[in-house]
Amino acid sequence: MSLLSILKHLPAGEATKADGERINNLSGFYPSMYETDAELLELDGLIEKSKSKSGEHLNSLFGMGEWLSAQQVSHHLQGIRSVALATVNSRLEPRVAPLEAVLFHGKFCVALQSDSTRVKQIANRPAASITYTREDDVLITVNGNATLVRGGEEDFAGLDAEWKKKYGTDVWDSIVFVKLNPTHIVAYAINPELFPTA
Repeated sequence: MSLLSILKHLPAGEATKADGERINNLSGFYPSMYETDAELLELDGLIEKSKSKSGEHLNSLFGMGEWLSAQQVSHHLQGIRSVALATVNSRLEPRVAPLEAVLFHGKFCVALQSDSTRVKQIANRPAASITYTREDDVLITVNGNATLVRGGEEDFAGLDAEWKKKYGTDVWDSIVFVKLNPTHIVAYAINPELFPTA
C-alpha cells in the first residue's frame, strides 16, 4: 500500500509534518510559484464559488477531506505535471488524452502541435477540462474555455522556459500552448493540512 493510501485512512490530525514533506517529495514539489497575490485571490474566489455550487453527491464523495486553497493548489502544482485534457470533437463527443501541463499564473497550460486534431477542436469548440490526480490523495479538476498561445505572444516565453527546465531545449516552432481559462474548479485532498500554504 502506498504512503498516500495509508494517509487516506488516518484519523483527522494524525498525519504529521514529516508525512507532508514525503508527499511533497513524491509529488515533485517545487518551492516557487508564478502566481501573484492578485491571481491567488482570483483563484481563491473561483474555488469558493465552485464550492458553493457543488451538489450533495460531490460533497458526500469529498467528506473525508477538504477543499484546497489557491495557495495550496499553486504550491503543489509547480513544475510540469501529467494531466488528462478533455476536448469536444465535431460530433460533440468528448475526447480525453494524457498530456503534460503546467500551472502558470493560475491557469493550466499544455503544449500541443499547432496542426494537431486537439488544437483544431479547441479553435472551433473552446470548452475544455483538465484533471490532475496524484494516486488517491489529491484531485484537481478545472473546467473552462481554452485559448491558444502562439510564439511571440504574451506568456509564450515563460511557458517555453518551463518545458526547457525539463527537457533542456526550447519547444519546437510547431508548438502552441493551450491555456485553460477556468470557470469552475474542484480542488480536494484527503489531508489538506499536508499541503503547504507558504
